[in-house]
Amino acid sequence: MKKKVSYIALIICTLAVALFWDNDIARTLLSFELLLVPCLFMLSVYLERNLSASLVVPDRYVPKGEKFEVDVHVSNASVLPMSTVPVTLLCHSRLSSRESAYTRDAFVTPGSGSSLCFYLRTGYCGKLYFNIGKVAVKDYLSLFTRECSVSEHSSSVFVLPRIHMLDMARVLGLSESVDGELFSKLRHGEDSSEVFDIRQYRRGDSLHSFHWKLSAKTNDFMVKEYSLPMNETAFIFADMSYKGTGDERVSVMDAFLEILGSVSWSMAAASMKHNVIWWDDKEKRVMSRFVASESDTYSMLEQLCESGIYEEPVDVGALYENREIAADSNTMRLGMDGCFYHNGVRVKHIDYDKVDEELTVWEI
Repeated sequence: MKKKVSYIALIICTLAVALFWDNDIARTLLSFELLLVPCLFMLSVYLERNLSASLVVPDRYVPKGEKFEVDVHVSNASVLPMSTVPVTLLCHSRLSSRESAYTRDAFVTPGSGSSLCFYLRTGYCGKLYFNIGKVAVKDYLSLFTRECSVSEHSSSVFVLPRIHMLDMARVLGLSESVDGELFSKLRHGEDSSEVFDIRQYRRGDSLHSFHWKLSAKTNDFMVKEYSLPMNETAFIFADMSYKGTGDERVSVMDAFLEILGSVSWSMAAASMKHNVIWWDDKEKRVMSRFVASESDTYSMLEQLCESGIYEEPVDVGALYENREIAADSNTMRLGMDGCFYHNGVRVKHIDYDKVDEELTVWEI
């Protein structure tokens, strides 16, 4: 705006000189200044039509607290250089409902492109959405500014929580066989490859479970109880009901994801396949994600973040009907209050102000 005012003042001064002094140079200069205005306008239109921008996110998963990169690639298809192209990048967090804007200027040579690198950092984990807010081009005197049409397509980055390696085999009461498979030390199952316990015969026991040699020695019928393998027998219920707002909501969700991510990642690293189940208040349905690897944990956390926090408590276990949970299955539940339950018993309350300390020395 200042440059427009300055240019108008220049035209008025030139006009005054041309009126009071009969001088060809002044009249020529005035004509040039007046003709330059529509030329610069047409130039800005030409440059705007040959300008395009696209968003590039190199990494979809980034660690919390570390710098990550978001690029905006600006292309110039004209035969003229574009000296100052202001580009605005918008960042939106659904969890906090906040939007931040970052602006940088690009210089784009004719027939080529230029990449603007925005280096960002966040202290909270969660999903961030990026899109190009505005890309503008100016004429060479900056009298006219025209915004380039940009795609409304957005890209996202999931900021990962800190992951702690927990001894989940000890937490859940598991033992390892000679083949490296994990079995429950607390509950029996139907896997005959591993014996859980030997006990006296009870009515209804199968003949296949009889321990004949021991029965002959003790003169009493003895049967073998087989082990429960930890293949798909673990279920984690994530209760995301919370009535807080603002920064408190973001802080609590950050600690919740750090705990859940550490538990799930540690189980996957120990080859303990499990299902994570939660309530999606937007879709009004129970969500379930099967986790068999560390990468599955990251995908699960991202999907869980999209569901978001809800205020009214929901009994996720009672609503879960996609799969029958056997009575001898290992079930866990983590609430937004930091309470961790195993098979219905609260075994740990994690102080959200000391999450790193408590997860590092977590013993159950």
